[in-house]
Amino acid sequence: MIKKNNEKYLIGILLLIIIVCTAVLLFKEKHSRHYDEEEYKRVYEEYNEILKESQIIESTEEISENEVSRLSNQIRRVACVLEIEKIDVFYPVIQETTMDNLKIAPTKLCGPEANEIGNFCIVAHNYHNEAHFSRLKELENGDIIYLTGRNGKKLKYSIYDKYEINPKDLDCLNQETNGKKELTLITCTNDSKRRLVVKCTEM
Repeated sequence: MIKKNNEKYLIGILLLIIIVCTAVLLFKEKHSRHYDEEEYKRVYEEYNEILKESQIIESTEEISENEVSRLSNQIRRVACVLEIEKIDVFYPVIQETTMDNLKIAPTKLCGPEANEIGNFCIVAHNYHNEAHFSRLKELENGDIIYLTGRNGKKLKYSIYDKYEINPKDLDCLNQETNGKKELTLITCTNDSKRRLVVKCTEM
């Protein structure tokens, strides 16, 4: 009887350890992907400074090489601002796609500079709430999207296609646009098994 009680006790302890470990792993996963709103605010403030300083560069005939280098390095972090009024999206787009950057804001995956000829591709998390590209699935053909480049120029794009793909399918990143300016938005589906792609072209 004592042996059976000990076995039940050990099984109970093992089950408890498994439950606690699982809970810890889920907690870490949840918070490792959590939207970093404070860092987003800092990036957006930085973008506004970039616009001001880039205008200073354009309007100033004489500027030191050190100042040009400093501003150029700062400008590299933010590619543009993405605005989609229909789904309340208004984010700076970070120039480089990394796991850490994706927690802050949408990021540039590939393509030319914003608002240049080619296929400018942006990727962002689907947080299953209101953040980043969580509401991308609500968009439809004909909806309007704006991109404001680092020079302050805003261009209007119209959605012409929306579809899901396998994560290994890279056709949506193709840069052959026949001389057009295109925009591609990418996020995960709600079950994270596929990718949602929204294709746009300049109006």
